[in-house]
Amino acid sequence: APKSDAPLLEVPMEPYDGGQLPLEDGIKGRTAIMKGLRAARDILDARRPYRVITFVGDCLVSQSPFAYLNERYHGRLGVLWIDAHPALRGERGEELIWWFYPLGQLLLILFL
Repeated sequence: APKSDAPLLEVPMEPYDGGQLPLEDGIKGRTAIMKGLRAARDILDARRPYRVITFVGDCLVSQSPFAYLNERYHGRLGVLWIDAHPALRGERGEELIWWFYPLGQLLLILFL
């Protein structure tokens, strides 16, 4: 993250050991993913920020901040999302694609 006077908060995640992740409800490593999402949401709920900037990780790191901010602003939310790739679908149709969820959430917000 660039230098700033704003607080820098880090979501604790279990390090990946390189092993095979278990397939849980069609999602590889679902337990670890959900634990990270809950940890991010707990931090947001405790700190109650007015805005959030995320760095590093895949697009899923935006899921908890989007949900938190959408609730905080009662659906009146503006998002600037700069991504390094136009990934809208994966190569393996049998697995849920977690990095698509933030985009899906934004589209749902726009069209409801």
